[in-house]
Amino acid sequence: MIGTTSGTLGSSSRCACNRSADPPWFLTSPRLIELLGYKWFLGRKQREVGTARDYLYLIIRDALQNGVFDRLRMCPRCKKFFVADDARQRFCSNEHRNEFNNKKRLEEGYFKRLRKGKRRRELVRARKLQSEGESPTEIRKQTGLPLRVLKREGVIP
Repeated sequence: MIGTTSGTLGSSSRCACNRSADPPWFLTSPRLIELLGYKWFLGRKQREVGTARDYLYLIIRDALQNGVFDRLRMCPRCKKFFVADDARQRFCSNEHRNEFNNKKRLEEGYFKRLRKGKRRRELVRARKLQSEGESPTEIRKQTGLPLRVLKREGVIP
Protein backbone atom coordinates (compact mmCIF):
# COMPACT_ATOMS: atom_id res chain seq x y z
CA MET A 1 0.00 0.00 0.00
CA ILE A 2 1.40 3.41 -0.93
CA GLY A 3 2.15 5.74 1.92
CA THR A 4 2.51 3.14 4.62
CA THR A 5 5.67 2.19 6.42
CA SER A 6 6.60 -1.14 7.78
CA GLY A 7 7.78 -1.40 11.35
CA THR A 8 7.85 1.41 13.86
CA LEU A 9 7.64 5.15 13.24
CA GLY A 10 11.42 5.55 13.42
CA SER A 11 12.01 2.99 10.71
CA SER A 12 14.46 3.72 7.90
CA SER A 13 12.08 2.70 5.11
CA ARG A 14 10.83 5.57 2.98
CA CYS A 15 7.31 6.65 2.35
CA ALA A 16 6.39 6.49 -1.36
CA CYS A 17 4.43 9.70 -1.04
CA ASN A 18 7.67 11.66 -0.53
CA ARG A 19 9.01 10.55 -3.90
CA SER A 20 8.14 12.62 -6.91
CA ALA A 21 7.41 10.89 -10.19
CA ASP A 22 9.04 13.70 -12.20
CA PRO A 23 12.19 15.58 -11.21
CA PRO A 24 11.84 19.37 -10.96
CA TRP A 25 11.60 20.96 -14.41
CA PHE A 26 14.75 23.05 -14.00
CA LEU A 27 16.89 19.96 -13.46
CA THR A 28 15.91 18.61 -16.85
CA SER A 29 16.11 21.98 -18.57
CA PRO A 30 17.72 21.81 -22.00
CA ARG A 31 18.96 25.35 -21.66
CA LEU A 32 20.53 27.44 -18.96
CA ILE A 33 20.73 31.16 -19.70
CA GLU A 34 22.71 33.74 -17.78
CA LEU A 35 21.07 37.15 -17.99
CA LEU A 36 21.84 40.20 -15.83
CA GLY A 37 24.02 38.10 -13.54
CA TYR A 38 21.27 35.56 -12.81
CA LYS A 39 20.96 32.01 -14.06
CA TRP A 40 17.63 31.21 -15.67
CA PHE A 41 16.51 27.66 -16.34
CA LEU A 42 14.18 27.27 -19.28
CA GLY A 43 12.09 24.13 -19.35
CA ARG A 44 9.92 22.68 -22.05
CA LYS A 45 6.98 21.87 -19.83
CA GLN A 46 3.85 23.42 -21.27
CA ARG A 47 1.68 25.31 -18.87
CA GLU A 48 -1.90 26.28 -19.26
CA VAL A 49 -2.40 29.86 -20.36
CA GLY A 50 -4.96 31.43 -18.11
CA THR A 51 -4.13 35.10 -17.82
CA ALA A 52 -2.44 37.67 -19.98
CA ARG A 53 0.54 37.53 -17.62
CA ASP A 54 0.88 33.76 -18.14
CA TYR A 55 0.69 34.30 -21.90
CA LEU A 56 3.41 36.96 -21.75
CA TYR A 57 5.69 34.64 -19.78
CA LEU A 58 5.02 31.90 -22.31
CA ILE A 59 6.05 34.19 -25.18
CA ILE A 60 9.21 35.28 -23.36
CA ARG A 61 10.13 31.68 -22.51
CA ASP A 62 9.66 30.58 -26.13
CA ALA A 63 11.74 33.52 -27.38
CA LEU A 64 14.56 32.66 -24.97
CA GLN A 65 14.47 29.01 -26.01
CA ASN A 66 14.51 29.83 -29.72
CA GLY A 67 17.43 32.25 -29.37
CA VAL A 68 15.51 35.37 -30.38
CA PHE A 69 16.88 37.22 -27.34
CA ASP A 70 20.49 36.28 -28.08
CA ARG A 71 21.09 39.78 -29.38
CA LEU A 72 19.48 41.53 -26.43
CA ARG A 73 22.39 43.26 -24.68
CA MET A 74 23.11 45.81 -21.99
CA CYS A 75 25.52 48.62 -22.88
CA PRO A 76 28.49 48.58 -20.44
CA ARG A 77 28.69 52.38 -20.57
CA CYS A 78 25.10 53.57 -20.06
CA LYS A 79 23.50 50.32 -18.78
CA LYS A 80 20.61 50.59 -21.27
CA PHE A 81 19.24 47.56 -23.11
CA PHE A 82 19.49 47.38 -26.89
CA VAL A 83 19.21 44.83 -29.69
CA ALA A 84 22.59 44.24 -31.34
CA ASP A 85 22.76 44.54 -35.13
CA ASP A 86 25.87 42.35 -35.19
CA ALA A 87 26.66 39.37 -32.98
CA ARG A 88 29.92 41.09 -31.90
CA GLN A 89 28.32 44.41 -30.93
CA ARG A 90 28.79 45.28 -27.24
CA PHE A 91 27.72 48.94 -27.09
CA CYS A 92 24.46 50.66 -27.97
CA SER A 93 26.15 53.33 -30.11
CA ASN A 94 29.45 54.19 -31.74
CA GLU A 95 29.86 57.14 -29.36
CA HIS A 96 29.69 54.87 -26.31
CA ARG A 97 32.09 52.38 -27.91
CA ASN A 98 34.59 55.14 -28.71
CA GLU A 99 34.32 56.71 -25.25
CA PHE A 100 34.93 53.36 -23.61
CA ASN A 101 37.87 52.46 -25.85
CA ASN A 102 39.43 55.94 -25.66
CA LYS A 103 39.25 55.93 -21.86
CA LYS A 104 41.03 52.58 -21.85
CA ARG A 105 43.65 53.80 -24.34
CA LEU A 106 44.23 57.01 -22.39
CA GLU A 107 44.92 55.03 -19.22
CA GLU A 108 47.39 52.79 -21.08
CA GLY A 109 49.30 55.75 -22.61
CA TYR A 110 48.28 54.86 -26.17
CA PHE A 111 47.78 58.47 -27.31
CA LYS A 112 51.11 59.61 -25.87
CA ARG A 113 52.93 56.84 -27.76
CA LEU A 114 51.01 57.74 -30.90
CA ARG A 115 52.02 61.43 -30.70
CA LYS A 116 55.67 60.57 -30.01
CA GLY A 117 55.76 58.19 -32.98
CA LYS A 118 54.24 60.77 -35.29
CA ARG A 119 56.71 63.45 -34.14
CA ARG A 120 59.62 61.03 -34.65
CA ARG A 121 58.48 60.27 -38.22
CA GLU A 122 58.01 63.97 -39.01
CA LEU A 123 61.48 64.80 -37.67
CA VAL A 124 63.01 62.14 -39.95
CA ARG A 125 61.10 63.69 -42.84
CA ALA A 126 62.22 67.20 -41.81
CA ARG A 127 65.87 66.10 -41.75
CA LYS A 128 65.46 64.59 -45.21
CA LEU A 129 63.90 67.82 -46.51
CA GLN A 130 66.71 69.86 -44.94
CA SER A 131 69.33 67.66 -46.60
CA GLU A 132 67.54 68.24 -49.93
CA GLY A 133 67.98 72.01 -49.40
CA GLU A 134 64.41 73.04 -48.52
CA SER A 135 63.85 76.28 -46.60
CA PRO A 136 62.83 76.23 -42.91
CA THR A 137 59.36 77.60 -43.73
CA GLU A 138 58.86 74.92 -46.39
CA ILE A 139 60.00 72.23 -43.93
CA ARG A 140 57.55 73.58 -41.35
CA LYS A 141 54.68 73.58 -43.87
CA GLN A 142 55.31 70.02 -45.06
CA THR A 143 55.91 68.44 -41.65
CA GLY A 144 53.53 70.49 -39.52
CA LEU A 145 56.22 70.81 -36.81
CA PRO A 146 56.64 74.20 -35.11
CA LEU A 147 59.89 76.14 -35.59
CA ARG A 148 60.84 75.77 -31.91
CA VAL A 149 60.78 71.96 -32.26
CA LEU A 150 62.80 72.08 -35.46
CA LYS A 151 65.37 74.33 -33.74
CA ARG A 152 65.47 72.24 -30.58
CA GLU A 153 66.09 69.06 -32.58
CA GLY A 154 68.82 70.75 -34.63
CA VAL A 155 67.05 70.46 -37.97
CA ILE A 156 67.37 74.21 -38.59
CA PRO A 157 69.95 76.57 -37.04
